[in-house]
Amino acid sequence: MAAFDDTDLAEILGQELPNLDAVTGGGGKGTRKTTGREAILEFFGQRWREGDRGPVPFGEIGKNVSAVKTRALTNALKKLVTERLLCSDGGFYMMTEEAAALLGVDDKSKGEDDDE
Repeated sequence: MAAFDDTDLAEILGQELPNLDAVTGGGGKGTRKTTGREAILEFFGQRWREGDRGPVPFGEIGKNVSAVKTRALTNALKKLVTERLLCSDGGFYMMTEEAAALLGVDDKSKGEDDDE
């Protein structure tokens, strides 16, 4: 029983508990499975860091976010749009300024507006 009590609940259930540091880039890569929502935000965050802030078609998101199956991807994208972290127009999605600030990839978080 002592061994059972010392075992992490996530290990018993066969999954890892969520860690928000992975979304903000503070977690180490490969330390845990990423949720679909986190994977989508990380995909958009990486694009934003690279200077690509344009709209992304659904199919490209599906190809690049392998942690989410198509139906779950549709639901996750809809939820992120509802939460105003993404905006959508005709099957294309873009990350909002709010999401960029949340992820710490916006210009203000990077200190680029400190010139004024």
